[in-house]
Amino acid sequence: MKKFPLYFLLLLVFSCQSCQLFDKEADTIDPQEELAKLPPITATGENTFGCLVNGRAFLPKQGFLGANALDGYINKGNTFALQAINVNESYNLTIYEQRMDIGSASIILGDINCDLICDEVNFRHNDVKYDIVSNGIIEFHLIDTINSIMAGTFDIILLEKENNQKIELTEGRFDIKF
Repeated sequence: MKKFPLYFLLLLVFSCQSCQLFDKEADTIDPQEELAKLPPITATGENTFGCLVNGRAFLPKQGFLGANALDGYINKGNTFALQAINVNESYNLTIYEQRMDIGSASIILGDINCDLICDEVNFRHNDVKYDIVSNGIIEFHLIDTINSIMAGTFDIILLEKENNQKIELTEGRFDIKF
């Protein structure tokens, strides 16, 4: 009977080797390797998107039901929207900006002084929602309303409301035909 705790402890250790606690890969991210997974920065309507999420590559990945993994638009009411999803990683990024000036080259995120709907930037991973913008910028390389192309780069730092966890979306790029 005295050997039961020892067997239980060994069973626990060996069964948790796949747990995040023992995940050595999480500590050995090669930044250049992850960056190389992202698509090149283009402005030709290639329908590409990518960014690093805390140093790991995030590329859109469609689900088996055929839902769009990447979507975006700019309308005449100066609304910019971008959504990217990777079902395998449970990543979902939504950027919605209602007050965009079409002539501007960038949007500074994090302005909370608005009346109704203005900025919405949120990133979901599993059941955690990061939706408080700590800092961020979206820079447009091309806004072509004739050929329906928007392209640019972004860097955004978001916080999770309850635990104030931070997530960094860096080296972001998009080139979308809308």
